Amino acid sequence: MSSRQHIGVSVLLVVIILVFGFVNRPGANNKEMIVWSENDLTWSDFELVRHMEHDYVATIYSTFSCPNLITSEKSRVFAYMNPNLSKKLRGEYDSENVLIHEQYHFHITEYCTRLLRKEIVQRGLGGLSFKVMKDLKTKYSKKLDSLQNVYDSITDHNGDWEKQKYWEMKIDDWLRETAYYENDNIYSYYDFTKNRTSFYRKIYFTMTQKVLTSFPVGEKKFHRFRHG
Repeated sequence: MSSRQHIGVSVLLVVIILVFGFVNRPGANNKEMIVWSENDLTWSDFELVRHMEHDYVATIYSTFSCPNLITSEKSRVFAYMNPNLSKKLRGEYDSENVLIHEQYHFHITEYCTRLLRKEIVQRGLGGLSFKVMKDLKTKYSKKLDSLQNVYDSITDHNGDWEKQKYWEMKIDDWLRETAYYENDNIYSYYDFTKNRTSFYRKIYFTMTQKVLTSFPVGEKKFHRFRHG
């Protein structure tokens, strides 16, 4: 192999190492999305940066995922946080209050996602189309953006402690009010399929054709049922 070939191979290896090392180094935008849950975020879920605009010390990127049409194969509607686009200023800004502020941005995203799920479920399987789904996603994307802006504006980005606490309680109430729509699988909601089910309950009648809501069982059979 000529010296020129040696040089060429060496340069290629250096490029591969540099590229591979850059893509796979910690914090190189390769973290998995974090789906909303009752588990709180930590600062490790954010990318550390040396500079942020507008004198911010942290920012979170959260939104919802929703298919273009609800099907049995694509039925999940969920809120998530992208840790690769969520940032925290490197250094002394490890305040728990700031983290809580960002956490409630994520809670607002979950709240709007629940409202979206609610409307999808109420419309039912037969009331959806690609256009309807597009309109619903646009509607709740706008609502999400609006609420996030109002939250930041009123709390002064966590600068107003009293208003921050008020909004935390307000958002907690929103989540309690929409707790029924916490499940991200639309097909898990009985109302969505408009009572379509493959499960049936056997109905028994008396000799006079009245519905038998209970029937007597001997002690031995009762204890067998009870203990297995």
